[in-house]
Amino acid sequence: MSGFAARVARLFHRRPAALVDPLGFPSRRHPESLARELAERDETWLAALADLLWPDDEYVQITTGGGS
Repeated sequence: MSGFAARVARLFHRRPAALVDPLGFPSRRHPESLARELAERDETWLAALADLLWPDDEYVQITTGGGS
């Protein structure tokens, strides 16, 4: 196998990187920032989507274990 072919083969046979380290924190190679603020339009879209999917604040009840 030529050098180029070996490099291409390695690309397709790499193990996926762990997204979480052994202590449960995001690994250094995490694909996206977990602390980044959302853009205003994304926050508005997410709020509208949450309102559509959970009109009676069921998501708040699920995630907090109580009422809204």
